[in-house]
Amino acid sequence: MPAHHARPTNTTGLTWESFERLDTPEPETAARVEPDPQKVADLLGELVCDAFFVGYTFSTSFSLEFDRSVSGPPADPRLPSQLRLDLLGEWWIDADEEWNTQFPVLVSNDVPGEALQALKLTSLRWYAEPAVCSVRLEDQVLELRFTNGWRINISSAPVMGYTWVLHGAESPQTWAITCEGGEYFITDL
Repeated sequence: MPAHHARPTNTTGLTWESFERLDTPEPETAARVEPDPQKVADLLGELVCDAFFVGYTFSTSFSLEFDRSVSGPPADPRLPSQLRLDLLGEWWIDADEEWNTQFPVLVSNDVPGEALQALKLTSLRWYAEPAVCSVRLEDQVLELRFTNGWRINISSAPVMGYTWVLHGAESPQTWAITCEGGEYFITDL
């Protein structure tokens, strides 16, 4: 049974409860801009910490799947149990130097970037305890750190279109946190 890791302290006051859908006759559907990256990081941490990386899909971009119910009922039933993180911009995995020494042929220029990323994601999926233990948003990089020491770093730098979107795995989509052009949008449909 995996160890539970302490959640980072949220000092900004932006919580999942303040973000949840309100039962109003006409819910607001417009996204609001959150100018404070620390508030976005706190909310992302509340949503993603303790969630297990359970898989990914690839079409023209990668979509990572997380599930917090893998190790039993979620500690906080108000939080969504299944999450999806769509990676539309630049991202990379910082595994230990061990990766480069174990697979030197794959790190060469002969292997396409997406193929190497897929192999690393597959390795992360099957590696011991791939649960998110911390989230940082600093210098336009979103960092997800896992209990096994691996990190996924996602650039938030302005590019054409979205760079990443975190949303629930439910259909239809009811909420999203989107990074577009270096700005953060929070949508509650």
